[in-house]
Amino acid sequence: MAAIDLLFDHKSDSERLHQVLLSVLLLRSRLLERVLGVPGLQALDFDWEPERRLYDLAFTVQDPSGGIDRVLVELKVDSGLEQEQFERQLAHLRDKAPKSRLVYLVLGLSAITVTEPRLTQWSAKLLPPREPSAPPLWFRCDAAELSQYLADPELLSGLDQASHRDVRDLASAYRDALQSLSDRTRRFATTPPARWKDP
Repeated sequence: MAAIDLLFDHKSDSERLHQVLLSVLLLRSRLLERVLGVPGLQALDFDWEPERRLYDLAFTVQDPSGGIDRVLVELKVDSGLEQEQFERQLAHLRDKAPKSRLVYLVLGLSAITVTEPRLTQWSAKLLPPREPSAPPLWFRCDAAELSQYLADPELLSGLDQASHRDVRDLASAYRDALQSLSDRTRRFATTPPARWKDP
């Protein structure tokens, strides 16, 4: 896995690099099940930049409960999320894809600006109040949370043994990269803006 480590050392903030690795991990492990908290959720296939590039990734899924048939992913690495983009993405789910769910993966400095309270405030303008028992339409996950999920020994349970070792090694290497992003975010969060500089 030295080649992957080298890529992240060179360009740790490349959204395309993160998209490639996440597309494999979300498809070939139980990571999507962990992020959404839906037992038994399994990714079957994925598409790049679906719905005329409205999202970064889309996963066709099998949900034992039948409540979800697609998971859309928006990835942000050291970049912001504009309210207008969020509203277009959420409106599409509300109006055209009621059995889809939207995941915001916010890595690096994106975790500082794309916060759960901000997304909740924006979504309140588009969606009616949610019943406590109703599942959420969108989810937010940062690098620290992803690292925890990737460390779960059950992440690969029940999967094809032929690719088990490769996916395990990829998850381990990616977890190291995510840890570096989390460490950098913590440094920025505790440093006055006047002293910010490229890490």
